Amino acid sequence: MTSMSRLTKTQLIDKVSVLQKKLDGSACSVLQFARLEAGDLDGLSNCLISELAGTFGYGLVMEATGKLSGDRLNMIFSEISGYSVEEISELGEWKALIYPDDMLHYRRHFNKLITGHGDVLEFRIICKDGSLKWVRDIGRPQKRKGAHAQLIILGVLQDVNDFKEAEYAQSESQDNFRLLAENAHDGLIIIDSEFRLVYANQRIAVMAGSTVEALHNCNVDDIIHVDEKINVNNYLKSIIARLEVPFQFQTILVRNDGVPVPVELSAAETFWEGQTAVAAIVRDIAERKMQEQVLKDTLERYRALFDRSTSWVFIYDFRGTILEANGVMLSTLGYSKNELGQIKIAELLDRGEYAKFETDTEKLKKAGKQEEPVEYTVRKKDGGTICIESEASVIYEKGKPIAIQGIARDITERKKAEESLYESEEKYREVVERTNDGICIIQDMQIAFANTTFARMLEYNVEELTAKKLLDCIEPDSAQSVASTISSFFNDRKKALRFEATFVSKSGTKKDVELNVSYIQFEGKPAALGFIRDITEKRQIEKELQNSQKFESIGVLAGGIAHDFNNILTAILGNISLGLTEAEKGTKIYDSLQSALKASKRARNLTQQLITFSKGGSPVMQTTSIADVVRDSAHFALHGANVVCSFELEDNLWKVAIDTGQISQVINNLVLNAAQAMPDGGTVDISVANVRLKKGEVVSLRAGRYIKIVIKDTGSGIDDKDLPKIFDPFFSTRQSSSGLGLATCYSIIKQHKGHISVESTVGKGSAFSILLPATENDEVESQNDTDESVLGSGNILLMDDDPIVLKVAVQILSTLGYTVASAVNGQEATEVFKAARDKNEPFDAVILDLTIVGGMGGVETLKKLKELDPNVKAIVSSGYSNVPVMANYREYGFVDCMAKPYVMADLSKKLLPVLKEK
Repeated sequence: MTSMSRLTKTQLIDKVSVLQKKLDGSACSVLQFARLEAGDLDGLSNCLISELAGTFGYGLVMEATGKLSGDRLNMIFSEISGYSVEEISELGEWKALIYPDDMLHYRRHFNKLITGHGDVLEFRIICKDGSLKWVRDIGRPQKRKGAHAQLIILGVLQDVNDFKEAEYAQSESQDNFRLLAENAHDGLIIIDSEFRLVYANQRIAVMAGSTVEALHNCNVDDIIHVDEKINVNNYLKSIIARLEVPFQFQTILVRNDGVPVPVELSAAETFWEGQTAVAAIVRDIAERKMQEQVLKDTLERYRALFDRSTSWVFIYDFRGTILEANGVMLSTLGYSKNELGQIKIAELLDRGEYAKFETDTEKLKKAGKQEEPVEYTVRKKDGGTICIESEASVIYEKGKPIAIQGIARDITERKKAEESLYESEEKYREVVERTNDGICIIQDMQIAFANTTFARMLEYNVEELTAKKLLDCIEPDSAQSVASTISSFFNDRKKALRFEATFVSKSGTKKDVELNVSYIQFEGKPAALGFIRDITEKRQIEKELQNSQKFESIGVLAGGIAHDFNNILTAILGNISLGLTEAEKGTKIYDSLQSALKASKRARNLTQQLITFSKGGSPVMQTTSIADVVRDSAHFALHGANVVCSFELEDNLWKVAIDTGQISQVINNLVLNAAQAMPDGGTVDISVANVRLKKGEVVSLRAGRYIKIVIKDTGSGIDDKDLPKIFDPFFSTRQSSSGLGLATCYSIIKQHKGHISVESTVGKGSAFSILLPATENDEVESQNDTDESVLGSGNILLMDDDPIVLKVAVQILSTLGYTVASAVNGQEATEVFKAARDKNEPFDAVILDLTIVGGMGGVETLKKLKELDPNVKAIVSSGYSNVPVMANYREYGFVDCMAKPYVMADLSKKLLPVLKEK
């Protein structure tokens, strides 16, 4: 053979070309190189082997025994492993370089190579420095020609370490994606260009009331509300077309049971399996929508107060443009609502006044609010002028000032009055007596002068009032504070002072007032000129708003507790009722069951108090005579107590539309409170009378006919500091109380569009007053209040998704003599109902749970049943006893309603009249 060292470069190239032609294909590859005949390799020197192996990867040659042939190792493999050629030869066997965990795989691979059935294997080698590197082994067995024919393995190792690390990184990235996607609080979907869901996580499946498998490859239109399909399709098309669209998009999903779910999409273009797609995060915003509605309702109430205010209320930006103004301000200035945003403060003030306004505004920006009122002369649209007194503060958003809000009062008459005081007694009296504000002059703490308005405000005539000292007209608890304020005013010789105080009228009525005081000289001596405005109504409105907000907050909590807790109580009360039917009276087990029944009913009453706070509920109204409700509830509350009742009931009392159970609860709570306030015994005086309210007589009520209930005791009374908080949830002065009694009373009366208030004196007692609107309907609705269970017969279908409730209700109905079939959701109930009709064994009545998790509830199920039988008689049942369906069940097609928890007698009372109508 020709020595490779003697070959020229051209000859070497020719030699390689000849070898390439012997490969299976036209292009040289690692696998094809392994198929070279052994005879052809004998003609190559170590240099050629090294060149070829270096071209194809990291190559080496092994004997069939696994021993390394050092003369066949190339330098490139030496570089990757860190071993020299000599060191590798000294290792002896190839397995010394293989990572032990991969040895079993390699042995199987090596055995296959020997038989000619080898394949490609990836495994790890141990480098000289101890590190591991991934390589790919491609080899074939070859027989060396010659006298000493020998089976060898010709192999090529490729360095695939970087590839494997990238592969692991990609796998880890995919695992992380799945982990994040499947545990995300929001829904995650990927939509292909044909609007099919190619990926959906578990959260979106829950939101759609479906499963991940069912959503896969379904069309987006299948889960979108019909009214939203066009908008959603246009939105997705725009993203795919790379048009500019809002990042967030609100739409409506439809669950499998037909319930709409408002959602917010955050979508962007992506790629899925090499194709353009849309990735979207889907957020359930049902709760946020509800909160937005609550906020909207609150804002509407504040808007009503804003517009009803007798003072000017306004907002303007730093350029002096009026952005908001209430009706009083606009009408006084002669502008319309449509002109807001066009009215400039510069146009309302003359040059001198505007310069003063700019100076005041700069001070305001630095301080954040005005320490004292400022006065301006303002020009009206018709050219006339008025004087105002204004206070303002800066509005901040995220710590940055964005606008100024203020309140102003028309003080034109007051300014005229002040001028008249200095000019003429005649002019002074004329203006002062015609103003709507009370005016007085205070000198040495004596009321030296008072106008008619001030005297009328405190129910005196002018002569009586001017004979009094100022502190005689002030509420005792705040008299010292007022005296200190007035004294400081005189000592500091302040030009003006404004503060609030509580006056007491001749009859003892408290009046919240605002005083604006100016320093003057009266009959040659220092005096204070005071302008008094009655703000009692304003304070009452603020208090009503605060109370409403408190009950709105607790309502969110109460509504969530009610349903599950009432299901549990239904099971407990039902099983106790069943137990009592089997137990013999007078036995220990019977007495124990009776005790358990009483305790469970107490738990039911506590739950009912919480339910009262649930937002959006309505009482189940019935027209009734209030006298019987008051009398029966009071006697029941005082049973066994050392306190008695005295009744004063007006003849011919007007009828009221009330939830008898709730109003009984109110009377019960108030009478119990009265009894507890008199631990040594006494009398609770209860009066009920017809009253007619005039407009504005009670701030929160309309004018009209009302029933007034007064419950009065002679007990310990309520401390003044506790009076404002007695209707607050969980507030109580007694450790044994839950703090829900009076809060429940307040909520119930509000839901009945009535009013509750209290007057109390420590050591003398308290008097609670209730006003309930009278109804024009004089027909009293009958009520069945028997506690006895009545046996019956008939076929009953019962639907409830709680297995415990379902089981006990079936047992109760069976005990009462009925034939019962059960269902856990609307679909099953419909199938059972249809099957019974097909057998000519129709159901006489059905009892449907209002709320079924993940399925059709009572309302939807009844619609399906009415398609099969328009005359079906259905009773709706729910743990949410104050939802609209329960209050107005007939509007939804039901013949009656039954609140959970219930006992055997409840089911008996509900079914008997329904079945009698067959």
